Amino acid sequence: MNTIFEETQVKYLERGGVKLAYRYFQGKQANASALVFVHGWAGSAADWQILRQHYIEQGQSVLIYDAAGFGQSQFDSELVAKTADYSLGRYAEDLKALLDAEGIERARLVGHSWGGVVAMCFAERYPERTEKLVAIGSAYFDSQNLLHQILKWASYLIALIIVLGKPVLRRSSKLRQISVKRYFLKPPDAATAELVMQDVLESNNRAIIQTLLTGYEVRFKQTCPAIQCPTLYLGSKEDIVAPLPYVKAFVPLTPHASSITLPSCGHFPMLEIPTDLVSVLDNFFTSVNPGLLK
Repeated sequence: MNTIFEETQVKYLERGGVKLAYRYFQGKQANASALVFVHGWAGSAADWQILRQHYIEQGQSVLIYDAAGFGQSQFDSELVAKTADYSLGRYAEDLKALLDAEGIERARLVGHSWGGVVAMCFAERYPERTEKLVAIGSAYFDSQNLLHQILKWASYLIALIIVLGKPVLRRSSKLRQISVKRYFLKPPDAATAELVMQDVLESNNRAIIQTLLTGYEVRFKQTCPAIQCPTLYLGSKEDIVAPLPYVKAFVPLTPHASSITLPSCGHFPMLEIPTDLVSVLDNFFTSVNPGLLK
């Protein structure tokens, strides 16, 4: 199993037919809010392994977890998975439950792709619990836009192909590497390709399909204006999943937001350019006026 939890004791929190697998690293920095990483669609906490280690070594408090249906957070049975709630609201509430379990009053949220949208929904619901918010490679969607609707169903078709193609992907390491290549600017090494693809293969099939569809139900024109914390949207010109214009579209809708274009990477900057990403995050976390970031 592809998991960041192999090296340390994992905790579980029972939530609606699934035991959420997570790990909380208590830092040494007094009065500092916890740093919470929310992985993307069909991902896992393992995607954050480089950043997680960096911030733990800095003495910061870090929470990582596998969202319901992904990684080690698997449903008790397929029957439970069949009737489960896959709404963004459910995933935002799961995040709140994890914070409550560890007594975390305020957090800096860093979400990737779909995880960025989960973090946005959390910030909308619980502004008093959200100190700062970073969404990496998350894309704006407008249900009234015909092009956006076309892209929605195209992504649904891709997800269906992934689910149906899992048996073949499990048998061929070369096919797994080819499949993940398009999400990176430069071809990833074998270990990185395996990390990303194993996340996909271990994801519950219903979770893959349903979280994709419910992700398109978010009304960003209502969600974004309700986000009151300093917010940073990160995108890349080379990201085919979240093209830069779809990332920057969030900024005028969000009261205290700015955007930054990441250099030389595709959809996984935490794996492609972790050092550059850490620099951007540190600057945002320590900035007095985050809204001045460009």
